[in-house]
This record gives sequence, structure tokens and C-alpha cells, in this order.
Amino acid sequence: MKIVSWNANCKFRDKLNIIDAYGWDILIVQECENPNTSKDSEYKKWATNYKWVGDLEYKGLGLFLPENMNADIIGINPHSNKHFITVQLPNGMQILAVWAHAGSKRSVGYIYQLWEYLKANEKTLDWDNLVIIGDWNSNALWDKKRKVGNHSDVCNFLNSKGLVSSYHSEDKISQGSELDHTFFMHRNLNKGYHIDYLFAAPKFLSNSEKMKIGDRNQWLKYSDHLPISYILNMDKVLL
Repeated sequence: MKIVSWNANCKFRDKLNIIDAYGWDILIVQECENPNTSKDSEYKKWATNYKWVGDLEYKGLGLFLPENMNADIIGINPHSNKHFITVQLPNGMQILAVWAHAGSKRSVGYIYQLWEYLKANEKTLDWDNLVIIGDWNSNALWDKKRKVGNHSDVCNFLNSKGLVSSYHSEDKISQGSELDHTFFMHRNLNKGYHIDYLFAAPKFLSNSEKMKIGDRNQWLKYSDHLPISYILNMDKVLL
């Protein structure tokens, strides 16, 4: 099962052919418009099975699924953290789609939004059957002196639940030492950062598979983010 996450940098409706050519079974898109209210007939036709959240109809978080795949939204969001979608699939797998966003105050924005969401759903999430993927807008290099809730705190919390980062575990790379970038500010090759992640229960990861990052020469013409993807190992998933 190929899972893909891509921040499309808006106007996703004009980029459907590009992402379909890349291939996906489950697709998470940040900065996409709400298919339900879109006036683009092709986009509405394309989005046959999806979940979407956002403050602006033209710019939210979408999770797109095969037409015949059922998925139930689970979890709570007591602090209205932005933006997260957690779904439970019929096979028992849970997927948490992430677009970490600014909060009402700078001190509670981005990675702290994810921290609060994870803590609020600690007992709801099935850590043995969970995949977390998306745009965190965060890196360990930017850790603040905040007592709790920075990038390293989130990663350590996920590790304590048994989840591992695909990219970092493959080549034994520590958080903050990434050599490959997933985001280029203003599409400037000299301003690259690694801010998109996939964490998963180990059974979904394979020793022969690596998390792939899209080719910047191909993708930067469409967005300031590169897609990340992984072919999940489904051999040990209950059907």
C-alpha cells in the first residue's frame, strides 16, 4: 500500500494529473481546497472518497482514499488544534494525517499543535497499528527552550509508543541531521529544510523499503514542498 503526503501549495485542483502519475493508494494533501464546496467539476469528480478539514475552503488538509475503501474518523480535538485527521480503516490500521499549523499564539503553534493533539488522543490511538504522516512544519534544529512540546519531545513521545521515523531509522540519521530536504522556502534551493515526516509502527516498515522524497527538479515547479511516500508492509495487518 503506497501512502503519499504532499503539501501542494494551493491550487491542487490543477495538479491532479501530476499526483496521479506519481501513484498512490492513500493520499494526504496539505493546502488543498474542500472538494465539497469547490466549483471545479473535475476536482469534485476526482475526489470520490475523502476527508477534509480546514479554516478556509480553498486551503485545508485532505485525506483521499480509494473509492471502495471505508474509513471512520476517530479521535478528539478539544483545543481545535490545526490540522489533523485520524481515520480507522477496516483492516485495523489507523492513519493520522498532519498539517501542523499556526496556533492562536506563536508559542503554541506548529509542533505544539501536534503535541497537544497526540496527548489528547493518547488513549484513543492504537499505537501498534498507527501511521502518522504529513507536514509538521518543524525540525529538531528549531527546538525552543520550552519545557515540553518541542520537536524532540514529540519524537521521543512517539518513540516511547513504539513508533519510528522511516527516514531516520533507515540510515540511522538523528533528528536535525537530515541530508535530504522536503521543503524549499520560496522554492530557493539554498533554503531547504526537512519538515515532512512519516512515523509508523515497525510492522508497517520493511528493511528493503525506504521513504522516498520526490525529485526537486520535477516537483518544485508545482510546489515548495516535495512529496514523501512509502510502500507500507501490509503482511502483518489484520484483514
